[in-house]
Amino acid sequence: MLKFAWLFIKNQQVVEAMSLDDTNFSLFCSSDWKNMKNLCAVLKPIFEATIFAQNRSSSAAHIIPLIKLIEHKLIKAPATEEYTRVRTAIVDGINNRMPGFLYMLICKNM
Repeated sequence: MLKFAWLFIKNQQVVEAMSLDDTNFSLFCSSDWKNMKNLCAVLKPIFEATIFAQNRSSSAAHIIPLIKLIEHKLIKAPATEEYTRVRTAIVDGINNRMPGFLYMLICKNM
C-alpha cells in the first residue's frame, strides 16, 4: 500500500493531468499532496521494518532493534515534523504492546 502511495505522489503531475481530463477522477489540492507526502514519511519506517521482519532470514533477535529503529525514526529523528501526535501514538502503541517482551529480553541480557 505504501509503495502505491509513493508512486502516486511521485507521479503527481500525471495524476493532476488525469483529473483535468476526467471529471470522475478526484482533484487534489496542494494541502492534500502535502498530507499524503507527510503521512508516507511517517509510515515509511514501519513499512520498512515490516518488510524486513517478513524476510526469511530475520529472527526474533531483530525485533527489539527494529522497535528502537522505528522509535528513533519517528520521534528522535523524524523525516517530517508534521503529525507529532500520530508519530507519538504509533511509538506508544508499539511500546504498550511489547512491555513484557522488551523487559524479558533486556533482563535476560543483563
